[in-house]
Amino acid sequence: MCNSDTLETPDYILLHCQFAKSVWSLTPYVDLIAQDSNSSISLHDWVVKWITVNSLKDKATVVFTISWSIWKDRCSCVFQGKTLNHHVTARLAMKLVTESETYLNDAISQEFAHVPSTEEKNLSTITNSLPPDCVLVFSDAAFDKSTNLSGIGLIMLNIADSFIGCKLKAGSVRNA
Repeated sequence: MCNSDTLETPDYILLHCQFAKSVWSLTPYVDLIAQDSNSSISLHDWVVKWITVNSLKDKATVVFTISWSIWKDRCSCVFQGKTLNHHVTARLAMKLVTESETYLNDAISQEFAHVPSTEEKNLSTITNSLPPDCVLVFSDAAFDKSTNLSGIGLIMLNIADSFIGCKLKAGSVRNA
């Protein structure tokens, strides 16, 4: 992505490559991210930091949304040959952040007016409003460009977070 010989690990792609730094520089979070991009923090430690440090928790959703936008555009570049443009990525990321915050604020004010603001909003808090027969499905996929191997994983949980089942599928494909 950066046209360098650097191994493009997830931490590198989201924090250290020039494209990511350019995207972050166009957001209000550039100062908070700069300290991480100038360190050797692992992606795991970075995520843990954003969800556990009290002064950062309220910004974690926005930071993860911007990260997702960087990752999504990186995948479009690698797998579909699309040209990267840090201005477009930053603009779309911030648009997604604004739309998500507006939607969530409206939904919370309408449906969760009775929930105290001090209550931590976690998966259980959100799933409490879902029907009891609801099933949660988590998914992820991967593609290795050098070997053309791909895989997808689905995990199903019931509303009580009990494991229902999973499906993993791996194989060789022509392209992403």
